[in-house]
Order: sequence, then structure tokens, then C-alpha cells
Amino acid sequence: MSAIQATLNAFIPVFETNFEIAYQQIQSMLRNAVDTGPGEGDRMRGQILDSQEVTEYTERGGDTNYTDVDADFWNVFPQPADLANKLDEFDEKYLATISLPTSELMQSHAAACSRQVDNKIVRAATAAAYRGKNGTTSSNFDTTNQRVAVDYQGPNGTTANCGLNYHKIARARRILDDREVPEQDRYLVIRAAQMEDLASDVIDNHSANVQDLEIIPGTRTIRRLMGFDLIQVQRILVADTVTGATTDVASCLAFQKQAIKCRVWKDKEVHLDVLPMKRHAVGLRTVINAGATRARDEAVVEVLCDQSP
Repeated sequence: MSAIQATLNAFIPVFETNFEIAYQQIQSMLRNAVDTGPGEGDRMRGQILDSQEVTEYTERGGDTNYTDVDADFWNVFPQPADLANKLDEFDEKYLATISLPTSELMQSHAAACSRQVDNKIVRAATAAAYRGKNGTTSSNFDTTNQRVAVDYQGPNGTTANCGLNYHKIARARRILDDREVPEQDRYLVIRAAQMEDLASDVIDNHSANVQDLEIIPGTRTIRRLMGFDLIQVQRILVADTVTGATTDVASCLAFQKQAIKCRVWKDKEVHLDVLPMKRHAVGLRTVINAGATRARDEAVVEVLCDQSP
């Protein structure tokens, strides 16, 4: 074994331990807002049960009325992703520096893994979901009933493209309430532009009308509003890839935790290798393997917001 490889092997457990520390410090913003669990095999599957009603009876000793369980299935498929960097010069002192949890390279790889989880969750919310026992039946997002239009300004009927406001959140809440979606664990995922718009509208115009308004002290950052916990994530999809419009439109998301399933096959794996074909440079590669899907169509609402200047 070469001296380079021997030195590198000594750093691998140190690097893996410190990467774990960095990863915990830079966790996914959305991971805890959805139903997250481990993945195994070629896919993960779970039942989707519609709500059921009990049947009243008056006859004593009569036959029990059994009904079949009408269940569909959600499916999550793994999608591996990696980040690989090549360190052009092998230097023991430099390697020791980048192995620290606070090093920029370590932080960069940890953040990339966390962002990948957020990316999978954001895209799964409105992407085609695959249903059925075999996971082959495609179910598109309901843009007719589960979307708040970009030009919605309130129940008075006025329409014009606008950013996130009090009335759009009230509308999203109404859609979830009408579908009897549980009130606990509801989240609203927005970008920085929507937080600014919302603060200007709610704090300045509607704060007296909202009982559960929570604002970070000393800021205009809203953390809770109308039963939603707000999460600010810049991974939200924007513009014509979402709506086909030419304006700068963000596809914000209102959902209940059980509506989206995230499964992680490989949370994070770090590889350090000597690359003989690259003049024995050191290769650093981080791998994550995860997937997500929309499990309950009625519990996800897309809130379109114009964020053009």
C-alpha cells in the first residue's frame, strides 16, 4: 500500500464521523414536515384508505355488515444522487483541515445532501404520483380543485396577479377543510419573496384578525398563521416550468404531514479515494439515495404567487 493510500485510509473514519456532525447541523428543511422513513428494496409501498363511516344498527344478535376495504397504494421509488470533487493536490495538512465538520467543503457536501431531500419532497408534491400494487398507475395533480390561482385576491371576485397574501392562505385552508384534512401538522412552504409579501399584508393589515399569528421577535418573519407552520425554502419551483406562464410565479405548497411520503434508502455515504489516473489526486464523493411521493391528493394545495418586481 502506498504512503498516500495509507494516510488517506487513516482519514476516512475521521471524515465520516465529522461529516455526520456537519450533516446533523445542516438538516433538510422539509424532512420533518412530511412522513419520512427508511427505504428498502426496489420501492416502498403503503395503503391509501378513503374515510369510512360507521353504520348504526338496532337489531340485537343480527348479522354484522362487513364491507370490503377499498384501498389504493402509494409508491416511492429510490433515486440515487451524488456529489464528487477532485482535490488536485494531496497534502496531509490540507486533508486534515477539510476533514473538520466546520470546513467549507464538508459543509458544502452536507448541505447538498440535505437540499436533495428538500428537492425530492418539493417536486413530489405536485408531480405525477404512481399508484396501485405495482406502482404503474400514474395519478396527476388536481390543478382544478387543489390550486389557489396566481390572480386570487380574495372572495370579492377581484383578480390580478399578486404575491402571497392573507386571502390566498385562507383559501388554501378552506380547500383542506372542505376535504376534511386533519388540522394538526399542516405546513405552508414558501420562498423568501413570499415571506416578504405576506409580512407586508398580514402584519400591516390583518394581524388583529388572526388569533394564531406567530412572528419571530424583532423580525417580520412569520412562523405560524391560520393553522399552518411556515417553512421558508428556496427550492420551491418557479415560473413557466410550473404554470406555463411567462411571469415569475412561485409554486408554494400547503399540505398536511401525511400527504407526502419520503423514504431514504441511503441517507449519506462518504467515499475518499486516491485517483491513480488523475495523478493520484484525492476524490471525495458523497452519495444519497431517496425518493418521495404525494400519497393523499386532497391534502396538498398548490398556492401560486407572482414574485415579479
